[in-house]
Amino acid sequence: MALIEGVTYSNIIWGLMHHPKNFQPCIFLVAKALGTYFFRIPFVFGVINESKKAMVTHMEALEKELSDGREWLVGEFTLADIGMAPVFNRMELAGWAFIYADMPNVCKYWKRLQERPTFKKAIVDEELTTTTLSA
Repeated sequence: MALIEGVTYSNIIWGLMHHPKNFQPCIFLVAKALGTYFFRIPFVFGVINESKKAMVTHMEALEKELSDGREWLVGEFTLADIGMAPVFNRMELAGWAFIYADMPNVCKYWKRLQERPTFKKAIVDEELTTTTLSA
């Protein structure tokens, strides 16, 4: 719900007109119209719970992998690390950072990703915010 609160109906219409996958703005439209009830729909609730379980499993595996003291997933900074940046960014935006909050190696890894100069340029600066969508 954290992501949908700041999205206006005009933002959703903009998404329908410009998003490469129209089903995603349609889901936002239904979620916006139904409010918190949307997340009580059994199918939606089930998908969210299964997603959380899967993400916990992935983050626990990442914590274990990083427990040997390495800074990056495959020795040097690689495409594997680049691919993790949007995953963490979306988890934060969705309010799911609690999943890895007690995993020190994962938290340090995410901080290192955020500190890379390219993170700000590629992720933060290019994020479509709810205030710029309707422009």
